Amino acid sequence: VGETEVFLTGRATAFLGEIITPGRATRGEVFEFDYYNSVTRVYWDDELVFWNNQMLNAQSGLSRLGLYDGYTHQGSFLIFSEKVNQDLADRLHDLLAGRPDIMASASLTLKNGIAVRLLGNRASHLEEAIYNCWGLARWQITGLPPLNLRKVGS
Repeated sequence: VGETEVFLTGRATAFLGEIITPGRATRGEVFEFDYYNSVTRVYWDDELVFWNNQMLNAQSGLSRLGLYDGYTHQGSFLIFSEKVNQDLADRLHDLLAGRPDIMASASLTLKNGIAVRLLGNRASHLEEAIYNCWGLARWQITGLPPLNLRKVGS
């Protein structure tokens, strides 16, 4: 159980990303947790503009149609800025639509935000998709290119 609250105002920009894995899949431990609950609230000038309460009960059959639809990993990427608009949401959707390894889309939130939701079968696929979304959003909002945040092996 976890809660995240973000308070923004004026020219603030926030990027939030999360990937939920099914457990230790390589050991055959898929969806063997009991319960997962994550609450995210975003406020803009003290107005609640985004609220997500995600509750997962592994015993309910998460991989079935309508929940994970056969996928094992879920990701989300949230963008908040006064510069968010439908054009950016459409660009993010188009960026994600061309990927055969995930199912994803982007949509506007109530105010100053875009929510990107992703499903896949590997965390690395979702990480790459979120990184690409972040790069595009960072460029459109700040005019700055993406940073290379990837760890370099020794």
